[in-house]
Amino acid sequence: MAGAARSNPDLAPWLLPLRILYVAFVVFTWLAYPIFNLMLFVHPVGRHALDKEQRTQARWVGICLAMGLGALIAWGVSGRNGDYLIPALIFGLLAIPTAAVFGCAKGWPRRTMLGVTLILAALGITASVIMSFMHPPKDSPMGTLAQSTFVIFLLGVFLSQWVANWLAQQRPQR
Repeated sequence: MAGAARSNPDLAPWLLPLRILYVAFVVFTWLAYPIFNLMLFVHPVGRHALDKEQRTQARWVGICLAMGLGALIAWGVSGRNGDYLIPALIFGLLAIPTAAVFGCAKGWPRRTMLGVTLILAALGITASVIMSFMHPPKDSPMGTLAQSTFVIFLLGVFLSQWVANWLAQQRPQR
């Protein structure tokens, strides 16, 4: 669809919503279980259906999504100047590895996935602060650092799913 939009600019406005829906669908397939737990968690009676681990997962995924939504609202209120769009994307995508932490068995698999998630959070926050609030020129060393950390963050989020799947299959010896 991106190629079709580039080659035919008249189609671009029609293809953009489809592309956004497709990406949202992919992200929400990774987050379906935690989002359903989050919906149960915020319901006064539904929270009793969740165990302690599911409530913790719902809490952390909810924090990530709330921060992303808050940044998206700030972006809309501030006149869509772009300062808050990168943090919205970063916090929204950070919900994916955060949810994956709880899919791993307790012990070294969960600690490893938590470490991966914390490294991704550090990369994302670094890129967000530099790109959104410092506004370095793209060809400056700081601009290169921001762009490279952002790209590493994006790749890391999607690669973290393969790491999470491998870690979920591991059973630590007790």
